[in-house]
Amino acid sequence: MTALEHLIAVSHGSRRSSPPADTADLERAFGTRLPADYPRYVAAVPAGYFRGYLGVLRPLFLPFAGEVQWTRDKLRATGAPAHLLPWATIYPGYYACWDTGTGDPDTWRTGLFDTYAGGTWYPFDGGLTEFLLAFVTGSTGIDALGFAYRDDSAPLFSDDPTLPPARVDPAGWSGREPLDDVEAVDVGAALLESCPGEAAGATDGLPADYRRLLHAGVASRIRFARLAFDVFDQGAQVHERMLAVMSTRGGLRPPYHPEPDGLVPFATYDNGAVACWIPVGADPDRWPVGVVDNTFTTLTEHRLTATGLLAQVWRTEPLSTADALAAAAAFLAAEESQSVEFEPRPGWEVVEDPPGFEPEPVRIAPEHAFTVGRELIVPWNSIALLDHGDQEAELGGNASISVDLDTHECRYLDLMEEFAYRERGLPL
Repeated sequence: MTALEHLIAVSHGSRRSSPPADTADLERAFGTRLPADYPRYVAAVPAGYFRGYLGVLRPLFLPFAGEVQWTRDKLRATGAPAHLLPWATIYPGYYACWDTGTGDPDTWRTGLFDTYAGGTWYPFDGGLTEFLLAFVTGSTGIDALGFAYRDDSAPLFSDDPTLPPARVDPAGWSGREPLDDVEAVDVGAALLESCPGEAAGATDGLPADYRRLLHAGVASRIRFARLAFDVFDQGAQVHERMLAVMSTRGGLRPPYHPEPDGLVPFATYDNGAVACWIPVGADPDRWPVGVVDNTFTTLTEHRLTATGLLAQVWRTEPLSTADALAAAAAFLAAEESQSVEFEPRPGWEVVEDPPGFEPEPVRIAPEHAFTVGRELIVPWNSIALLDHGDQEAELGGNASISVDLDTHECRYLDLMEEFAYRERGLPL
């Protein structure tokens, strides 16, 4: 029995029934020769997840390999050395990579690059197939992967794209620091003067600046933020929302109240985001705050108290359409200008762009922008298409930009949002 057959047998996986990709196409997608076991793996095993966490990269639209390039660029942006070539992602922030600096591809060893531990590299004495087999059986010898074995309910391999519910990260908020100068970020007096309201009680154990706000009487709404007068009731509601969103998103997630050491919400934004205390340390008065987006995937930390953040919300004026378009244009320019240098190694076959090739210049399309609630949706495309009608220059996969008129936040729409707007006949 070969190592690949052993992997399939141990993980209870199924053999691939669709035609395998051509090896030359796979190597063109990665821009280099590849170890022989990678094409064999792609030919034999369908797309899926090992233990609900590890997914092997598979170019979806050969010979165009956006997933491979995107993953490689994302890894480089974390500071990973250029000789590490990712071949799998391990949720939530790990990459299985080949170490391409060891000569012929069939001699490459693999390992784990951990973006959470300051960019730590954990070498593994074996190639792709051996690493997968060790990952399934829990014998990689890499302690950082211990989280993958705490829940025996996850299948060893599943070709179902639905992941098991995300698990609580036992590390919690380790590494985050309490606030140093609390007084400097407590602007409750100014906030009370600007936003008067009815006095309300407050639960003991919360930061003193927020309790003072409620006792003195502050408005229940401060621009686009709705305050929680019953913080722990609000926390229970946010916890239920989070569990629903995370029910099919595997990997790790931070704890939320009432879970031990969980985020404690004190306000919700009109766009669905939640402002929370990050409970680091025993002194609530020194807890920093953060804002969790409405998909519960991103926490943006602010070195402020709750009153400091709410004062910032009060000072944030809504954007006009013109300012929102300018913000979208600046966001697009910053995102599109980002590039990551890719350093080839000896023996690599790198596919070069054709002579004279230049990426299509792009711009936003204000003439096609539209408002949905408090968001301005701004499509964008190539200048050749928008200004000169060149249909061959139309870009594909360029998600429109959403600008939140209240928070000023810019983001790309996800695929489902794009489809939903198109089904409604909106100009995307």
